[in-house]
Amino acid sequence: MKLEAIEKEIIENVKESILDNWEKDGATNWTVAMKESLALLGKKNKYKVYTTLGKSRRQDKFAGGHEWLWDLCWSDEGKSLRDFRKLPLIVEIEWGNKGEIISDFQKLTVGIADNRLMIFYYDEEKGKRNENWVKEVINDMEKCPSAKGQRIILIAVPSNDKDKILSYILENGKTIKTE
Repeated sequence: MKLEAIEKEIIENVKESILDNWEKDGATNWTVAMKESLALLGKKNKYKVYTTLGKSRRQDKFAGGHEWLWDLCWSDEGKSLRDFRKLPLIVEIEWGNKGEIISDFQKLTVGIADNRLMIFYYDEEKGKRNENWVKEVINDMEKCPSAKGQRIILIAVPSNDKDKILSYILENGKTIKTE
């Protein structure tokens, strides 16, 4: 399965933002870093970005606004949402348990967008949320009826080994590891 140029750019962007902020341990710091990095990529591509970055960050620099339906989305629009054309990207980021991850994943599957990105966390130190657990989560995603006929980027972020960031493309019920 060949990656589209924008998919490759999104995956590289997310991985780079995590690696650049690895020492700022914690889901909140990584979430803000990923959102800001994806927002800048969206702005570079001339999209308005809707997301919430945290209390200390300014929202207006991305010319969109606060979160709108998803954790982050790029909007192709004119001066306002009344001139809306499409959503080039929708993103969900979830650091919770498998049920919370699948719930956020389902939100992506009902959104109409050119690209969908699901980012979630796994913890190798606890033993239960290891790479096999990631495969279980992805297996549940593959079985999701609303995911049929869609292509979704999946990124699994480890708690303790920055060299084990995993990325996949789920398409038509099958998942292929990228790299």
